[in-house]
Amino acid sequence: MSTALRDPVSADVPAGQRPADPLDHLRPVSIDEVLAAADLQTRVDRKYLLTRSELDALAVGLPAHVGVLEIGGRRQHGYESTYHDTPELDSYLATARARPHRFKVRVRTYLDSSTHVAEVKTRARRGRNAKDRHHASVTDHRVLSDDVRRFVARTLAERLPRTDHATVVDRLRPVLRTAYQRTTLLVGSTDPDHGAASRATVDTALTFAEPDGSTRFLPQLIVVETKSSGPPTDLDRWLWHLGHRPTRLSKFGAGLALVRPDLPANRWHRVLHHHLAPPTEDPR
Repeated sequence: MSTALRDPVSADVPAGQRPADPLDHLRPVSIDEVLAAADLQTRVDRKYLLTRSELDALAVGLPAHVGVLEIGGRRQHGYESTYHDTPELDSYLATARARPHRFKVRVRTYLDSSTHVAEVKTRARRGRNAKDRHHASVTDHRVLSDDVRRFVARTLAERLPRTDHATVVDRLRPVLRTAYQRTTLLVGSTDPDHGAASRATVDTALTFAEPDGSTRFLPQLIVVETKSSGPPTDLDRWLWHLGHRPTRLSKFGAGLALVRPDLPANRWHRVLHHHLAPPTEDPR
């Protein structure tokens, strides 16, 4: 009988005392191994929504060439992100309407190390996503520092030259905060035609919150995301074998629609009504 993945544990629990999860049998890999084999800042992402029992079934069949990122004895790592948008929600609406030239701006915090990274994600050609990163000093998640604003302006000017980047950057403000626990997988390849390694992430305990408004906690949802240079990975094929198909999901888009039901959200209608409902208030 398989054991369901437990709720993420707090950072103060020693590694040896944490409850086992379905991915514990995978070999450990270092962050240097992950970045050397599959950095993939320009890539194709495929997202899948699973239940905890479905994650058990997925984990049982993972081959030996799949490794799990381990840092300081920990395999689950806490993430928080603050997304910034204009007062008119230009970034959100471009995502909701699937516009070809769209962007997302966020400041991500790696909770285990208290490291902050500003990121700009843009939609590149042929469906690929480009992500540019800038290490940042953050004292208030609601405020973008001058150096981060300059980084965002440079990135938008380079990636989306038709965007009025100066006006956009001047008007950015926080609109959504997300938090979750992440496990990162390094996936080798058995396909001789597409031998490149790839990455995948497993996110649990997702929380979405407006900066000064409602909060939704989704303990039942697990998001598995594969990240490759383009072709499907071995993990994609295993997910397909188990009956899972990629799902249209943006944490930013679906998360903001979840806490702001007044927003247009047809793009994520199925996800919102079949996977994210009924939402619960964050118990913390």
